[in-house]
Order: sequence, then C-alpha cells, then structure tokens
Amino acid sequence: MKRPLEKSDRNKAAQAEIDAAVKDMETQVQQRLRETDHAHADRLCERYRNLVPAERVQRIRDLPTSFQGHEDFERSRKESGVQEPDDGTKVVGFSRYTLEPAHVDMADPQVEKTAIHERMHQLSDPRAEGILGEKLYEGATEDLAIKELGREPNPELPRSYPQGRAAAQELRKMCGDNAVDRTYFQGDSGDLRACLDRRLGKGSLKELENKANAECSQERLERDDRD
Repeated sequence: MKRPLEKSDRNKAAQAEIDAAVKDMETQVQQRLRETDHAHADRLCERYRNLVPAERVQRIRDLPTSFQGHEDFERSRKESGVQEPDDGTKVVGFSRYTLEPAHVDMADPQVEKTAIHERMHQLSDPRAEGILGEKLYEGATEDLAIKELGREPNPELPRSYPQGRAAAQELRKMCGDNAVDRTYFQGDSGDLRACLDRRLGKGSLKELENKANAECSQERLERDDRD
C-alpha cells in the first residue's frame, strides 16, 4: 500500500527539483563561457604569437579557464591566498600566469571581459608587473582586454583600473605600441625607457608608475567620501 507524501517530503522533492534545474542551468552557462573563452584565447595567441614565446602560447591554448559559481569561486580565492583589496572592490578573477587555470566568478556581470583580462595576464611576461608597477600593469592589461572584447564596458557598471588604463594609453601615444608590447609581453623595457627618458627626462617610467598609484589612491579616497 502506498501512502501520500508528507508535506515535508513534498517540500524536499520540490527543492531537489529546483536545485537540479539551477545546477543544469549553471552547467549550460559554464559551457557557453568556456566556448567563448576558448575562442578569445585562440585569437589572442594568434595575435601575439610573434611577441610571446611559443611554449607559453601552447600552455595557454591547453589551459582552460575555470568558471565558478560565486561560493565556489570564493572558496578557491581563499584557498589560493588571494586577498580582497582594502579599497572596497571585489576580486572577480585571478590567475597565476600559466601555473594553473585562471579562476573567474560567474556572478560577475562583466564575466567575459574578466576572463579576457586573466588571459592577458597569462600572456604577459612575469617581469612586466615589476617593470611597470602594479597599477600601470593592471591598466595595460585592462586596456588590452577591452581591445579584444571589441567594445567599451557598460558605463553603468564599475570600471576596472581606469587611471592605470589611461596611463597605459598615454604610454602608447608617446612611445608606440611596439615599445609597450615588448615590455608587457617580453619583459624588455629598453625601448620604452629610452623613449620616456628622451621625452620626459630620466627616470620617467618610475614617475609614471608613482603617478598611477597616487591617482588610484585619490580615486579611492573620493569614492570613500561619497559612500
């Protein structure tokens, strides 16, 4: 003899169906994101193959990005020792060059751009951040990511590294793409330093780094005043 399901049993069954539907939807979104990421990675590797060592290019082609739900992403971030910034912004993606897959938070409304940003980090030379400084390096990364995205991000959403990006664009105007790209992708800053020393005086690269850092700090202070 079968008995009717108790109310609690019906609730559990309904919740199980909802959880399964959510999981299925998340899996479908992950698949679409992986396909988009693969297309971007292939295009980037082809575009910069004359600047990036072949071994790094191949490693990137073989390294899929890990798109995760917010809770899983936060768990990965903490396990990897990636700290939240002290300026109130949130980490939505992180990578360790080509040592492991990049991690991207699927809850990020700019998830496609974030994934491209992390791909640019993987393509960059590990020495580039030390040469340019964190803010200028991140700004250059964001500028290249938006170039690959093919459109400016939604102006109603928070911008990433706006001051650093502006400084990176100014570098390209003054010294040309070749000098900046050699620094970013090969860790060779000879042409960039020579250009800046000639145009702005000795030690100008360090001055630009300090300016980018100061403007980012001022932007945080102004945002805090508004909050």
